[in-house]
Amino acid sequence: MAVEIYSLSCPLTLEVKYIGKANNSLKRLKSHIRDSRTRNTPVYQWFNILSKEGKIPILNVICITNLEEWGNIEKSLIADYKSIGCDLLNVALGGKEPFCSKEQRAINGKANAKKIHSNLNSKRMWQLKHMLSINLKFMENNGRIKKVLQIREKLLSRGIYV
Repeated sequence: MAVEIYSLSCPLTLEVKYIGKANNSLKRLKSHIRDSRTRNTPVYQWFNILSKEGKIPILNVICITNLEEWGNIEKSLIADYKSIGCDLLNVALGGKEPFCSKEQRAINGKANAKKIHSNLNSKRMWQLKHMLSINLKFMENNGRIKKVLQIREKLLSRGIYV
């Protein structure tokens, strides 16, 4: 399976601001845009600034590579762009390396679970998305991939990700 290493550039200055990896970079850009409404990392803050000006980042696929090599290539590209002076908004070094430690991710997970389950509406929404996800995986495993993709596309168009 091939993966894409992509860059996101400022539509005003054309400066590369982010390097990432995706199976489908256009879908990943859409998910970045959607995530920028709820997440608060440097790249999403930048997305929100652009959004207020009616702009979105410029997507450029830098290379297509295989599933085994992408991590090293992404790390190398991030380092290369930083070494030539690009002010990248990546918080991680690239590859499968997360920004925060395993312990911090566990703390964040508990905080998110507490937030979800302390509000009855949030808890119910989480349960519904969870059940929908399980059903879609079941359909996918039973050869109904085309139908699953159609359902997911409809949900995404409504801002619902499962």
